[in-house]
Amino acid sequence: MKYIALTLLVFLSVIACDKSDDDSPKDPVSQLPLATMTGENTFGCLINGKPFIVKNTNNQVAIYQGGGLSISGSLIIDGFTQEVNIFISESAIGNMIIVNQTYILNNNSTMKGQLYKENENCFLETSDSSNGNIRITNLDSTNFVVSGFFEFEATSNDCQQVVEITNGRFDLQYIP
Repeated sequence: MKYIALTLLVFLSVIACDKSDDDSPKDPVSQLPLATMTGENTFGCLINGKPFIVKNTNNQVAIYQGGGLSISGSLIIDGFTQEVNIFISESAIGNMIIVNQTYILNNNSTMKGQLYKENENCFLETSDSSNGNIRITNLDSTNFVVSGFFEFEATSNDCQQVVEITNGRFDLQYIP
């Protein structure tokens, strides 16, 4: 009787340990980094609904110099680089970047969002018909931190593609 109880206990323990019961989030948005504003060096978005999360700080860049802000994050996917870039120029907006102001990303060379896909040698970018926006939630010139949200649609006539980049967020230490 003791062996039957022990066997039953082991059997129940094994079937209770289902690998699909892990604690990782299944919803793509909840897999993205938290929206922070303290220079945590996070960058993430959804590309056509799939998480694009840059954890390696060597692949995250924010530069705020000469009236321009450039933000990017890149990953190696299947051996090829994919890179999301956003550019804002103070000359294009007519003044300094204002916190909690939403800026339109379009096909202007100084205000755009871009996706580079190395495996296809393809640059997709915002345009008049496929644009997006960026909102800076923190621009700390003392601690050199820039944080915010972005989303845009990127297209390419050469690559015959349209890509939706949504739920973008970043909290980066920038190069002044």
